[in-house]
Amino acid sequence: MINIIIDGEYKLYNHGLKLFLSHILMEQFKISSRYFDCLNDQTIQDADIIVISLEAGERYICHPLLKKRKKNSLVIGLYDRENHNISNRLPHCTKKMVYINRTENLSEIKKTVLLQWEIRNNNSFDAGLNNCQNCRYRTLSPQQINVAGRYFNGKSIQEIAVELNLNRKTVLSHKYMVMKKFNLISDYELISFLAKVDLPENVAGLFPGCTKRKAFSSSGL
Repeated sequence: MINIIIDGEYKLYNHGLKLFLSHILMEQFKISSRYFDCLNDQTIQDADIIVISLEAGERYICHPLLKKRKKNSLVIGLYDRENHNISNRLPHCTKKMVYINRTENLSEIKKTVLLQWEIRNNNSFDAGLNNCQNCRYRTLSPQQINVAGRYFNGKSIQEIAVELNLNRKTVLSHKYMVMKKFNLISDYELISFLAKVDLPENVAGLFPGCTKRKAFSSSGL
């Protein structure tokens, strides 16, 4: 039995992927599959394959829950943007992740999944789970949080400048640096990214309901 988590909001795509993975795993290995729809502390420890949806920028931040996964589990990150440049400077938790574009055809997805499954069942595979102390995931500085949080809540650049007593160009510069740091190419990607990040307690309330990812620091990077 292979335990599989498919997490994310794309329910129709996830359902199709569930049927597809069940088919290829049974066809190739004669093994049945059990599915979980939620990624949490309990399910991740039992999962053999973990599929998560990634908004633009999420591959650069800390995903603390992935620390609890099995050493040889296969983690698949689903993304949408066609221009998906993978940087060498990734957190340890996403560096060994397998990235699949939702527009890829089934034969390519099958080839990728089967190849990576075999690699991770090789005893020499190193998931790099014990290097968190030296991991340099990308973060938001306190001032970037102040600007981004207000922008996320619908404030205009001018309103943010007045509220923080900053020059308008300074606010635009902070916004630009956030987008550059996380490889975001549009305001839509910026808002989608900010909706996913977790925040320190001293700015709680700037991003209502955000509890999933870690992208902050007392000093910033």
